[in-house]
Amino acid sequence: MIFSKRGFFASVGYRPHRGQIQIHGALGALGVRTVVAICGTRFGKTMAAAHEMAFEAMRPRSPTDVNPQCEFMGWAVGPDHDKANLVFDACAQILGGYLKGHINVNKSDGIIEFKNLSGGRARIMRRTASDAGGKVKLVGYAVDFMVVDEAAKIPHADIWENQLSTRLVDRQGRSLHISSPMGVNGYCAALYRIGQGGTDKRIVSMKLPSWLNPFLKQEDLLYERSRLPKRVFDQEWGAELLADGGMVFTEKDLDVICSLDGFEEPHPSGEYFGGLDLAMTNDYSVLTIARAPWANQRRPRIVLVERFYKLPIEAQLSRIAAIQTAYNDCPLNVDESGLGKPIVEQMRNASMNVRGIVTSSQGKTSKMDQVKNAAALVERHGILLPRRGIIPTFFEELTLYQWDRTPTGNLTAAAPAGAHDDCVASFLLTTWWLRAAGTAGEGQNYRTGERKPLEGPKRPELVLGGEAIPPEADADCGVWTAPRGRHAKLWGNKLFPRGRVW
Repeated sequence: MIFSKRGFFASVGYRPHRGQIQIHGALGALGVRTVVAICGTRFGKTMAAAHEMAFEAMRPRSPTDVNPQCEFMGWAVGPDHDKANLVFDACAQILGGYLKGHINVNKSDGIIEFKNLSGGRARIMRRTASDAGGKVKLVGYAVDFMVVDEAAKIPHADIWENQLSTRLVDRQGRSLHISSPMGVNGYCAALYRIGQGGTDKRIVSMKLPSWLNPFLKQEDLLYERSRLPKRVFDQEWGAELLADGGMVFTEKDLDVICSLDGFEEPHPSGEYFGGLDLAMTNDYSVLTIARAPWANQRRPRIVLVERFYKLPIEAQLSRIAAIQTAYNDCPLNVDESGLGKPIVEQMRNASMNVRGIVTSSQGKTSKMDQVKNAAALVERHGILLPRRGIIPTFFEELTLYQWDRTPTGNLTAAAPAGAHDDCVASFLLTTWWLRAAGTAGEGQNYRTGERKPLEGPKRPELVLGGEAIPPEADADCGVWTAPRGRHAKLWGNKLFPRGRVW
């Protein structure tokens, strides 16, 4: 009996693109037990994993000593309930349509149950790793096929080593680990390196950037590249595994943009804007003022930096109001999250020209949005600052500001322990007026209402590259056949040896 993977995919209306084909081809290669796919944003990794799980659950199996009833057990594993549900729900939808209702889906318990083509019982179970370190252990079943979604977010490496991988031993099960890149630590990154090194032939790993998905438009990818720092784009869209740490603003870029000979006195026709980081206790309050470029200039520039230390808030606001008036009543971005809200309200009541920016997760923007925007602007030399000798503290804080990663695996940025970031915070708020993509940042309207968006510098043409697979793997190279000694060509056959059923 021949049960073609390609035919099954066609029957459920799934036509994998060339990046997804590489995943499917690797899973069918002879001797491969583990596949690690590090994928860019919107690549389609969850759909590929769900269809692979559905195929494995349906395909006929021969009876063995450990599985005489030809049963199938599949696990859809995620770092939390929501991630585990993505593959689980997709499998339920795929198999529900294929089996025309001859399927039992228990979403509350996370179990899909039906009969496979061998007549054996097939089950797909939802499992989460969030509680695996406590009372809920990922044990109790022999698993034939396992999908681990967002594997880089699995909190502890021993969850894979001691709980998940041991489920696959009895029936010589296989596993697919799909994930967005999140640094170079964790079990998923370790498996990826083993697969790349070729020391264990049972492990295959691959890097699949977003642009392998033909449904993503080139212009949209170029837009993302234009607004994001190179490091962030390479990780999120290029599927690069990048080490934690690293400077947000490199000294090389800062040396280029810190080229002005001094601050600038206000001009009656200047269009000014700024950012204010207010200190409540022992930190510095920092006010940064920038000017939009004149007609014969390409880039905006920082024209003033004022720092206040241990001044009463009334004295600070009085000084800030005087500077605003001098610089043509320029609007200021001010963080009004938490304790900053009553201060911003006080400034509004005093008719100061301010725009409140809410940087909480519930707000319109996040701190990381501001960091990415400022980093992209500096990386493209899209703003000018005074020389480092004129603003030594400002320059030092920018050079010390670094990328970091939270315990949950999310990318963040912060000053190192013992260092200040008040100047950086003011700089982020100032550059939020100059979005790297050329539009004004969002926030509550400032006192005088909407103004014309301040345009950033014209960006150079950007080109995407770094193909993850050779062109020949994109060709239609036939189908796999049943394992009876006859082997047709395999999609991606130059990458993987001939295997079971495609």
